[in-house]
Order: sequence, then structure tokens, then C-alpha cells
Amino acid sequence: MAFVRSIVAITLAVSFTIVYVTLPTTRTFYSRAANARLKMAAEANPLDRLTISLNQTRTSPPTVRVTVTNENDGPVTIILYNSPLDSIALVLGIMSITPDGAAEPLELRTMRASRVWPPGPYSLEGLGPGASATNDLVLREPTVPMDKLGKKATVFLQGRWMGVFARPEDKISRDDLENIASQPDAFQGEFKSKSIEIING
Repeated sequence: MAFVRSIVAITLAVSFTIVYVTLPTTRTFYSRAANARLKMAAEANPLDRLTISLNQTRTSPPTVRVTVTNENDGPVTIILYNSPLDSIALVLGIMSITPDGAAEPLELRTMRASRVWPPGPYSLEGLGPGASATNDLVLREPTVPMDKLGKKATVFLQGRWMGVFARPEDKISRDDLENIASQPDAFQGEFKSKSIEIING
């Protein structure tokens, strides 16, 4: 009986050893071409060459025109949500407004927007090399407390790009947007414009 138990114990030990040794391991291998594409995409981050400029187009009500220019050698496509080109950028709080002589910027009445995802074509802006797009931001109640604005103020934009693709708009599918985190040529990052002085009235 002891002999049988020994045989069973040895058999089980061998079985467990085999199972342990032959357990599969999950590894991801990329071809040289795929690695090259990923490296090129990482090196071609377009965010640093998207310039944001501001200029005042009206004094009453104060209106700031935002211009985003693609200074990259290739095309880009911008997701407009929370970007300088967002039609509700002012309400989203990406503009800082500091009245002349004030120590701190005004507290704006902002909101959080509920957005459809993935964004539709109307929420994308494609820019070829050297191309620009503009967005006019009008400073007015109730977002801006106009009684505290004063005659002059300093403004700038600051926020985060939700997504910028280093490719033309017509080369982006709904699936690409749905799985933006897995796209090697899609980038997210901070933005900040230079400040300008504006006049009220």
C-alpha cells in the first residue's frame, strides 16, 4: 500500500511539474515595420507645432479671436471638444481674464459639458500644413462678470487637447475615434497661448 501511495505521489508531482512548465505566456511581438511606424508616430508629435494666437476684433462687447495654425509638415485633425476652437470654450473655463491692476483672474461662471462620444464629423477640424482655423470668443454675462472687468484686462487660453491626429480628417474612422488610446498617431497634451491685453468698451 505504501508502495502504491509513493507511485501516486510521484505521478502527481510529475503532472504538476509538467503543467507548471507548459503554462502559456502572453507576449506581444511587433514586426520591424510596425515598430518603425510607432517610432515615427511618437517622434512626429504635432502638438508643439500647433500655434495659438489671440487678437481682439471688437471692444463692445469685447471679442477675442482665437487662431490655431498647423505649422507641421503634414496634416492634422483636431477634436474640437475643450480645444481653443470649441464654440463653448469660454463657458468651459479655458480662458483666464485678469483685470488691469488685479492680483488674480476673474472667477468665471463655467460649466461641464456632456459630449457625444465618439465625436461626429462636425466636432473635428482638419488642417493641412500651414492652414489655420479661427474661433471668436465674446466676453459677456453671465459667463464673465462684466462689472468687474474694468477698462482693460489681460487674457490667455490654457487647457488640454483631447485629441489631435497626425493625419487628414477623411482618414479617421469612427472606430479610430472610439479607440483613440490605441492609435499611434493620436496625441493628447497641454496647450497655453501667449497673453494679450484687451479693451472693454
